[in-house]
Amino acid sequence: MLRFGYRVRLGVAGIVVVVIAVCGLLFVLTAPPLTFAQTQLAPSGVPGEVYYAAFPLTMQVDGNLSEWENVPQVTFVDGPQPAANPQQNGMVTFAAAADSDNLYFAFVVRDSSIIAGQHGQDYWNEDSVELYINATGNLSLTNFMPGVAQITIPAANIGTNAALTTGQNAAALGVRPVVVRTATGYAIEMAVPLRTSQWNIVPTDGGTLGFNVQLNGATQTDRDIKLSWSSDDQSSDQSYRNPSVFGQLVFFELGAADGLSALAAAPATQTRRPTQTPRPTQTLRPTQTPRPSSTPIGTAMVSSTPSRTPTRTQTPRPATIVPTSVGPSVPPGGSFRVDGQNIYDPVGNLFVVRGVNVNGLNWVWPRSTADDAALIDDCWNFNLIRVNSFLFTGQVEWPQFTDNNDLDEIVQAYTSRGIVVMFEAHDRTGWYYEGGDLTRLIQWYTDLARRYRNNPYVWFDVMNEPGYAVDRERWLGAHQQVIGAIRDTAGANNVIMVEGVYGGQDSGNWNSQNVQTANSAILSLGPEVLNFGGRTYGNIVFSIHTWDQWNYGSSKMANYFNRVEGQNQALVVGEYGVLTTVNTEAATRSLFNTAPSRNIGRIVWHWDGHDYNDLTDGSTWGGGWEIDSCTDPSNLSWLGQRVWDDNH
Repeated sequence: MLRFGYRVRLGVAGIVVVVIAVCGLLFVLTAPPLTFAQTQLAPSGVPGEVYYAAFPLTMQVDGNLSEWENVPQVTFVDGPQPAANPQQNGMVTFAAAADSDNLYFAFVVRDSSIIAGQHGQDYWNEDSVELYINATGNLSLTNFMPGVAQITIPAANIGTNAALTTGQNAAALGVRPVVVRTATGYAIEMAVPLRTSQWNIVPTDGGTLGFNVQLNGATQTDRDIKLSWSSDDQSSDQSYRNPSVFGQLVFFELGAADGLSALAAAPATQTRRPTQTPRPTQTLRPTQTPRPSSTPIGTAMVSSTPSRTPTRTQTPRPATIVPTSVGPSVPPGGSFRVDGQNIYDPVGNLFVVRGVNVNGLNWVWPRSTADDAALIDDCWNFNLIRVNSFLFTGQVEWPQFTDNNDLDEIVQAYTSRGIVVMFEAHDRTGWYYEGGDLTRLIQWYTDLARRYRNNPYVWFDVMNEPGYAVDRERWLGAHQQVIGAIRDTAGANNVIMVEGVYGGQDSGNWNSQNVQTANSAILSLGPEVLNFGGRTYGNIVFSIHTWDQWNYGSSKMANYFNRVEGQNQALVVGEYGVLTTVNTEAATRSLFNTAPSRNIGRIVWHWDGHDYNDLTDGSTWGGGWEIDSCTDPSNLSWLGQRVWDDNH
């Protein structure tokens, strides 16, 4: 499961490091094996994807591994050439930690007959351990560039007083290994300096390095065993030339007051409460809606009014914090692809979004989203859910519920059906995530992207309805940082959605005149979301919400749609309905007059029914889940009928 909202920073001078290490100075004859403690200093991580390295934690590099007892340890036996008998030859256990000066690593290898010193300097062809580190900050890097360091320490070092080290830039790194024989093979303890002429790595809570561990083994003469920890390098042995197949090492700060350690121990409700910034009144939702005071939902906030929210009787499921396993099963196929103004599904068919907003993380309505998967799929024929989520708790007057905090459950329930699950952050509607809030937003999406990067049916909508006007610095800055974290830090190519300003409406006027380019973040700044930092970022979709600013006729909406598509940008309407401070049926009529013919997707607000954008009539709350028939429904509202006809 996911850990939400911790920080990530990593100060590094661009460099990719490959450390190939096996046997160094022989200080002692035997070493105790790594042992497991009941209490770990850091989370266990995600097998083959994420390893959490505790810091600050100093290790004595002397071959005695007893001090590693409380550090997470990982054992693996898989890879391009697994061993026939791993208990004899072909099993490795590793652990990692760091202080302000060094990264520390320990390896214990099962090897009943060590082959060393028989292949000249081709140490890869005999017993060795390979450690890979990408410290550039670009985890999508596909080749080794100037600044790549390769350190090779062969098993031939056993029994000598000097460590043989070879490899590009190895001499400048000052790696300190100690290698000892064990009863079942050999063990390595080593320190990799963080500051050298090649790089400057500063561990910070949540900071990320590309990372992999591999084992070379020879049972007779030449290498006949090749193991790899990274799940992305299990078949063809690409790590030595392609850093993009590495997993990730994430720094875990011990005792951090507001970081991974604190969140691992704290209840989900214990979060910092930044001061809220006032939102513009022109984007407020209706006072009669049952949305909580100061709770941004849809276009903006609402005032304190009588609630339609029923008494809560469900037993809450606590948010699961630490990733402990790989994500849920993934539908077979390729990936979604955004090509100009069109989106294509993993099979290659044109994909037009027909979605619905649903309850998510820390949301103000408790109805279970996972439990409604069959209705949303088989009955209503939606192909996407937009999961409304609050990263922060305790900042609104109304209760927030943890009933939908198990994001794996939601992903499993829907993506197994081929329905897209799109997560969105709803805390700063009408404004921006800034400072520590932005750091938390970036880390939340980094976590999600790491976990679901192999599931193309998971998408990310960066933030709900940012800004009350075009603010180049804030709008571009926040979106570029989140996009960079998803693509470069997490190495994920999942579809990303970017919303316009003016409460997501991206219009800036309340009349029938065409939208001025200067009032539209998408029209004026959209190209800079796709191209920044010297590269192009793909699989990005733009989005607007068609509320009161779009009540002025189909011509205005069609003109805007045409101009966005004229920039060769894909567009989806992320929210539409019938009521804000005014009736918005006119905007929804214009939407259905203009969007379908242009293959522009649309996501209705809201499945739950706890405001007045109801999908059903004569029901308890008006939710889509209260439909009376999946073949011939008779209780659809005006909005519900439009959605039903569109989906069927």
